Amino acid sequence: MEDKFLENYDFEVLTKDGYKSFNKLKKTYRPTLTFTFNNCDVTITISTNHRFYYDDTGVNIKYADEFKEGDWITHEDYGFLCINTIIDNGDKPVYDLVDVDTGNHAYITNGFNSHNCEFQGASNTLIPSNILLELNSAPEAVPT
Repeated sequence: MEDKFLENYDFEVLTKDGYKSFNKLKKTYRPTLTFTFNNCDVTITISTNHRFYYDDTGVNIKYADEFKEGDWITHEDYGFLCINTIIDNGDKPVYDLVDVDTGNHAYITNGFNSHNCEFQGASNTLIPSNILLELNSAPEAVPT
């Protein structure tokens, strides 16, 4: 299945430096994982190649599929969280913010400091559900 692109003129994404613009939203299909965490109701579903800044240095990046149950990751509201379970969801649609205007392409994904890569839409998503639905129903776009 080919990737779909949706131009963005109206929305911004939360970063450590406030809200910033991004140019496009890309929909693609990737293997996904769901992380649940100890002692809080936070969960996140991401592609296996989603990149997290996993500590508070803003330097160290780790791919989602490199984490193991019991590993720690930083969260904007809860500090360090311990991964309780990792669930393999198989291939799902995920969405990538293209050209986030931060210089380092980092933004906040459901409270986690992420590097520019795919995330799966959810109730706590960065992009309003009506935009994700529009992307889902859009005709196939020619990849750029």
